[in-house]
Amino acid sequence: STMATSVDQAAAAAAAQGMYIDKQQYEAMEQKLYKAVECKLEQSGVMAALKAQLRADIFAAMVEPSPGEQASTAERCRKLPHGNEALGLVVDYLASVGLTRVLCVLAPDIGLSDERVHPDQVLAPATRSKLRDNVGLPAVPSKIPLLCELLEHGAQPVPKL
Repeated sequence: STMATSVDQAAAAAAAQGMYIDKQQYEAMEQKLYKAVECKLEQSGVMAALKAQLRADIFAAMVEPSPGEQASTAERCRKLPHGNEALGLVVDYLASVGLTRVLCVLAPDIGLSDERVHPDQVLAPATRSKLRDNVGLPAVPSKIPLLCELLEHGAQPVPKL
């Protein structure tokens, strides 16, 4: 037996009530609805986030860790020189510019809970003050991402040749 389509189901339900549904009109209306939902998801950024998550999952499924590689991504990141500070700056940057979906995807990869990457936590004065101190920034609170501030403070004029 073949499964009935939603159009056939709607037509059967309508017929049971003594009504008639034009299948072509119904299919056109259904297509418009799907298109409207798709547009709304694209406008809100949900579609891009879903596509990015799908790409990441496909990539992760295709790339197997090399033999003997024991350290998790989080451990490898933290073992780099200034790894913890670098991760802190990236998380602060993403939270500062409102990329919360990216933070939620990143959190498990770097071994942080969703609470630890929640913008309220990341952008809390105490959290930012500690990170400022760890990366050598002056203790002057600011609203811009600390990574941008660090680059601004560390930027030296490039000598012209």
